[in-house]
Amino acid sequence: MTDSSHYHFFLGGHDAEMLEIRKILEARSCPFSDAGLRWDNARLSAYERELASLEPGVTPVCIEPTS
Repeated sequence: MTDSSHYHFFLGGHDAEMLEIRKILEARSCPFSDAGLRWDNARLSAYERELASLEPGVTPVCIEPTS
């Protein structure tokens, strides 16, 4: 199992799939950000500040947002 502290997950638009992903991340204590985006506004730019402030060595994992 990979150490989840090396990753930070950024969630896209809320739907049943995204809510399930959030539950899994919470259950495994994985760091994540959820801006409460909808499908019509799920953009990486919503996470611009958080992405810029990630610690060195942390890999962002963006789940289904658009650029």
